[in-house]
Amino acid sequence: MSAGLSVSLFGPIRVILDGVPLPPVRSRKALSLLALLLLRNGRPAARGWLATTLWPDTDLTTALSSLRPVVSELRKALGPEGHRLKAGDRNSVAFEVDGMSVDALAFDEAIKVRAFASAVEKYTGPLLEGSEEEWAFQERRVRQEAFLSALMRLGETALEAGEPEKAISLFRRAVGTDPFRDSLRRGMIGAYAASGDLNAALQEYREYAHLLAGEFGTGPEEETTALYDRLRQEVRKPARAPHVRKGGAPPPVGHIPMPLTALIGRDDERIDVSGLLRRSRLVTLTGFGGIGKTRLALAVATDNAVQFPDGVWFVRLEELSDGDLLARQVGDVLGLREISKESPLKGLTDHLRDKTALLVLDNCEHIQDECAQLALRLLSECPTLKVLATGRQALGIVGETLWIVPPLAVPVPGGLPEGRATLQRVAMGYEGVRLFVERAEAAARDFTLTAANARTVAEICFRLEGIPLALELAAARVKTSTVEGIAERLRAQLDLSPSGRVVASRQGTLRSTLEWSHGLLSEPEQMFFRRSSVFLGGWTIDAAAALCADEMNRDQVSDLAASLVDQSLISLDAENGRYRWSEIVRQFAEEKLRAGGEAEIFRRRHLDGCVAFAEEAEPMLKGPEQQGWLRRFELEMPNLRAAADWAAANNSACEAGLRLASALSRFWYIRGEFKEGRARLETALGWLGAERRSSTRAKALYGLGILAYRQGDYDEAEAKHEESLSIRRELNDDRGIAESRLNLGNVAHSRG
Repeated sequence: MSAGLSVSLFGPIRVILDGVPLPPVRSRKALSLLALLLLRNGRPAARGWLATTLWPDTDLTTALSSLRPVVSELRKALGPEGHRLKAGDRNSVAFEVDGMSVDALAFDEAIKVRAFASAVEKYTGPLLEGSEEEWAFQERRVRQEAFLSALMRLGETALEAGEPEKAISLFRRAVGTDPFRDSLRRGMIGAYAASGDLNAALQEYREYAHLLAGEFGTGPEEETTALYDRLRQEVRKPARAPHVRKGGAPPPVGHIPMPLTALIGRDDERIDVSGLLRRSRLVTLTGFGGIGKTRLALAVATDNAVQFPDGVWFVRLEELSDGDLLARQVGDVLGLREISKESPLKGLTDHLRDKTALLVLDNCEHIQDECAQLALRLLSECPTLKVLATGRQALGIVGETLWIVPPLAVPVPGGLPEGRATLQRVAMGYEGVRLFVERAEAAARDFTLTAANARTVAEICFRLEGIPLALELAAARVKTSTVEGIAERLRAQLDLSPSGRVVASRQGTLRSTLEWSHGLLSEPEQMFFRRSSVFLGGWTIDAAAALCADEMNRDQVSDLAASLVDQSLISLDAENGRYRWSEIVRQFAEEKLRAGGEAEIFRRRHLDGCVAFAEEAEPMLKGPEQQGWLRRFELEMPNLRAAADWAAANNSACEAGLRLASALSRFWYIRGEFKEGRARLETALGWLGAERRSSTRAKALYGLGILAYRQGDYDEAEAKHEESLSIRRELNDDRGIAESRLNLGNVAHSRG
């Protein structure tokens, strides 16, 4: 085969001519034409078909006129290989592929002869990646389906041959290509199970279920869920027979408090933590107050009691204010009345030295250092002792395994089905809804989940982020309020604490839980905590540093954010480097911001930061990095919308708000969000002060005209472009004048 011409169509198109990349061509259509002809594999293509495929939005005559110079440009660009581009007759064009290398054609041939390993090796990325043309999407979809089918067959063959690790690698590649396909996920789960890693298999399912719920409000297929249920039952089988002491005496139960109510859900979490406890001698459950750390620890302790012949001992620490009394408190729970007053830690250590026991330390945060010292001493000197701790942050000692307690699964209200019977059944499939319903039924005997109230209950659970304590507090209100009233109150305010309710230890009101957590923060942490409440949907360290630039530097902001993460008040998404709130915590922090008289100052700073981001990012939406910047825009949209809403309510911010709306118009256009874009631009243009004939107003009018045009509202589009043109003429904005006139021409052409 000649090395003269080689073309790679997988990934972005790459053309190698005599060992050297082809220089950039003037028209991108030339490369599109090359790809389109190559995929014909030497077969002639009608000129009319080529023209309408490459220029689908123009009439045939215009498209044919556009095709002729592109054919000539491509032939010239290929130099000595240009002879391959041939005119079969005056009405068709073909490209001679003999003697050249085309990866997509080699892939097609490998699939045809069932050489699947060779095919997947040749597939190095989506066909014609970056091309937005409709024909490219269709060709891309065909090759991707063939690629996934090949991976599936190879994975199944690997499993049959007893090579689960190879199968895992193949299915992982398939899932990375199409993360929403159940058959691929089942293959991945089965491969993990075949390798003996059942925990990984279960985690694969849970991550998939979470992805589907977040993206589409649905769950995995029944076949996938059935596979998961079978594997989960396998995991829950006892690892070994219960230990029996000499003389046949059963193991002691130790001290495990009996919860006042049944635990709803948490099956997967119990499995995960139990698995960690088998592999690690110190496991710490962390999470925001009210997330259910204590209840989960109690359940895990009960599940694993048989593994500890010398007992499971649950020690509550929330009422212990003096860390020096920690060893004494533990000794009291173990019944060591004669523990040494001079050295209680030594007496405790001596007692546990030869014991196979589990010590559960619940709520360690306010005496964290003392808990860390106790655990380190006991684990160092008591080789068969294990410790399960709970708290807002890790104890921070060697050998510790950290596990963050997640919220209960809750539905996205807008993603629930419309059918009444189906709606009720699907809602009850979520742990958060089941918890709310059970607690509500206990509070009010006449309460029941119905098709009429299921969507409102789902909204309550969604707004409360699946936090068990919050759900229980809201459910207690059912006795004196309808679920519609609870939902309305949740929209308006934070305090849901029921009066007269008997609660255990620190599980008081939502407000007292938040106040308690807030009171443990240092003054700088409290300041950063409340000021960061202006962010919605997440934020970066750079954004927070800009917000607090007058009071602290970036390193200080980074340290404070890390501290709040450690204390489970905010979370960090390591994948994209963004910090996130639980909404309830953010509302509480925002209330602190208002109480301190700082709300307007930091809302304005937040608006200014959003304007700076949007204006910096807007021109990047036209370049080769468009997809990355679109993703950044999507991540920031909750902040951008919040800033726009605040500007709408504050006349002093109208200019900044108008700048923000105009900078977002290109994003709305690209994403097809014409309705929202028009509404926000119209609102911004109507603000008091926005009538000033400035470049900002001209830009906003221009963006509004484009969005109206895309919706077929030609009268509105013409009016806005005319006004924009008028302002730009007054400002001598030559480039703006050209843009406005061009779009007025588009409107006229569309009208015919």
